[in-house]
Amino acid sequence: MTTTVASSFQFASLEQSLASLQSNFDTYSSSQSNLHSQFSELESESKRVFKRRELRSCQTYDMEDLLRTNSARENALSKHESQLSLVSNASSSSLQSSRSTNDSGSKTPKQHKSPKRSARSPKSTARSPKRSARSPKRNPKVVKGTAPVKSSPPQVKVNLEKGKLELSDEVKFAPNSSTVSNKSSLLLDQVCKAIRENLVRIRIDGHTSQGRNEKKLVSLSKARAESVMKVLIRKGIEKGYLEYEGFGSSQPPEEGMTAKRVEFIVLEKA
Repeated sequence: MTTTVASSFQFASLEQSLASLQSNFDTYSSSQSNLHSQFSELESESKRVFKRRELRSCQTYDMEDLLRTNSARENALSKHESQLSLVSNASSSSLQSSRSTNDSGSKTPKQHKSPKRSARSPKSTARSPKRSARSPKRNPKVVKGTAPVKSSPPQVKVNLEKGKLELSDEVKFAPNSSTVSNKSSLLLDQVCKAIRENLVRIRIDGHTSQGRNEKKLVSLSKARAESVMKVLIRKGIEKGYLEYEGFGSSQPPEEGMTAKRVEFIVLEKA
């Protein structure tokens, strides 16, 4: 009888211990799920912070490029202004000299009494208007050559319906080469700005005009697209946002576009 009571007591204690273990396991699993959710939230927040830092670093690169271009433009304007001042001084001195010669020619007939010399004086007065007529012709040439030409900055628009970037100008290269021209620097700056503001992945497509050797044209178009991608990476765009491909002359251009061109195709929006 005592053994059965002891065994029943031990069985009851075992059941209590199992119940406590089960409750501990439940609390552990719930805490583990909470930790997993917290970890996922921290991971997403770290990704956001990382993207913000990258965008800030890209913006600093853009500001440095803009400051350099502005300083170069200011230097060019100062040079043009100095040239204009020199030319204006030279033209004013030439006008003063021509006026002095005209005044001297007009006074000579009054001073001389002899009729022979007074008859020659109209010749000198007749020549003086020719010199005064030539002087105004020089000023427009100088102004045309030294005046700074104001050009509007290039524009880049993201057209998600067509799935591409619409550029106001085309990317220019050296003749028969894949080297990007310095004239397209401002245009590629605007392309970088559009990619950062819209967070889109871009494929750079290179195209050429028709020729005899299609393989060479494909390799040339691919090299040009790759060089454009390298320029964008140097300007601060991540490599993960960019791809490139060359098509040669297989794809004809649309209206308003040339065969030798580079297109920016929108793959997806981040």
